[in-house]
Amino acid sequence: MAIDLQQKLTMNPKALPVASLLLALALSSCSTTGSRAPAEQEAPGAENTFFPLRSIAPSDEDFRDLQFLRGMIGSASIVMLGEPHHGAGTSVAARARLVKFLHRELGFDALVFEAPFYTCNYAWQEVQKGKGSVELLQEAVIPIWSRSEQGRPLFEEIFARARGPRPLELYGMDPQFITSDWRGRPRLAFGAEFRALLELKQCGSFWNEELLAALIDTTNLDEAPSVEQAAFRAPLISALKATAACSRDSAHSYPGAQEKVWNQVLWNLEQLASSRLGDDSDPMLPLIRERAMAANVDWIRRQQPGRRTIVWAANLHISKDLDSVMEKGLPANAGETPVGEMLVEAYGRGEVFSILTSSMAEQYRDGSIVRVEKTEIDPSIESQLLNEDRSAGILDLRAYAAHHSGAFVSTAFGLQERTARWNEVADALLYLPRIEPGHFPKK
Repeated sequence: MAIDLQQKLTMNPKALPVASLLLALALSSCSTTGSRAPAEQEAPGAENTFFPLRSIAPSDEDFRDLQFLRGMIGSASIVMLGEPHHGAGTSVAARARLVKFLHRELGFDALVFEAPFYTCNYAWQEVQKGKGSVELLQEAVIPIWSRSEQGRPLFEEIFARARGPRPLELYGMDPQFITSDWRGRPRLAFGAEFRALLELKQCGSFWNEELLAALIDTTNLDEAPSVEQAAFRAPLISALKATAACSRDSAHSYPGAQEKVWNQVLWNLEQLASSRLGDDSDPMLPLIRERAMAANVDWIRRQQPGRRTIVWAANLHISKDLDSVMEKGLPANAGETPVGEMLVEAYGRGEVFSILTSSMAEQYRDGSIVRVEKTEIDPSIESQLLNEDRSAGILDLRAYAAHHSGAFVSTAFGLQERTARWNEVADALLYLPRIEPGHFPKK
C-alpha cells in the first residue's frame, strides 16, 4: 500500500536520506504537451536556449511569446516558480504573468504559495462561499507578494475565476504563519476557529488557557523564542498530537473537505511547534519546515489526483538538487534538502519543472536595490546575458548545459557567486535585466 509523505515523516521524522522518505509515494501525472516555438534570439554560445519575453506585465494576456514553454515543460505536472529574494517586485510581476499562462493555456489549476497553509485555506473557503474578496485573498498570503501593485493582478485573476467552472485554486504550503506584524482577517480568525474545533470535536480536555495562549504566541513568532516560550514546545506537541487523535476518533465532523483540511492543519501546527520552538543549534530544525512544505504540496495534490500544480516560493526551496552547488570550492548548501528535491524523489524528475529567477544589473536584496556595473560583474551566466544586453527571457538550463560541459556560475541564490551544474539544480532560469522592489499603494 502506498504511504504518503506526511505519514513517512510522522513515522520517522529524522529519517535520511530523502529517498527513503519518499520511496513509497504513489506517482501522479497528467499530460499537456505541445511543440516548442523557434527561438527568436540565440543564447550565449548555443542556439535555441534563450527565449526572450515580449512582456513581463501581468496585464499582458497575449501569450504568443510564452508558447515555447509547452515543449520545455512537456508533461510535467508540477511547475515551480522561484525568486532570488522575497519582495522583488519585478519578479512578482513576471511570475504572475507566467501563472496566468500556465493556468489558462496549460491546465495548471492549483497555485501553492510559500505561505501559511491555514490562512490560504481559510481565505479560499470564504471566497468559495461567496463571502470573500480580492483583499481577503491578499491578506492570506505574504504581503510583499500579495499587496504589491505588481502582484494584485494575479489575485484579481484568482478571485474572478474562483467560482467559475475552472478556478485557479489558492493554497499555502508553509506550516508557519505570517508573522505578527501582518494581521489580516484570515490570521486573526485562527484563535476562534481553533476553539471551535475543540468544542465541535469535544477535544478541549488537552488544553488550558495558558497552553492555548502559548499556541497563539507560537504562531506569532518571527524571532528566536525566549526561554519561556521554548518551554512550551513539548506540552504543545503533546497536546496537538492528542487533539489530532481525538479529532479523528470524534463522532462529530466538519462538512465536506473541511474535515481533512483540519486534520492537516493540526499536523501543521505540530510541525510549527517543533520547528519554531526548537533549539537553533539543532541541524534538523530547518528541515522540519522544508519537509512539512513538501508534505503539504503532496497532500494538496492527493485531494485531486492528476491536477497540474504551480508552486511559488524562493529559489532555494524550489531547487531540485543542491549537491553540486559550491561557493569558493566548498559545498554551499551542505545538509539542506529543499522542497523541490523532495518532490523530485516523490514524483520523478520529469514530473517536476523548476524555473529559478535571477538578474545581474540590479538586484533587490534586504529591502534595497543593489546595482551592479558592467565593470564589476563576475563570470556568471547573468553577467553574460547583461553584457549582451539581453531583454527579459527564459534560459533553458538543460539545453545550455548540453553546450557547456561541467559546472558554471550563477547568482540565482541571492547575489552570491555559486558554481554548480545548474541544469541539475533547476530546468530553466527566468532572467530579468532589472529587479525592482514591490510598489505598494499609499495608505
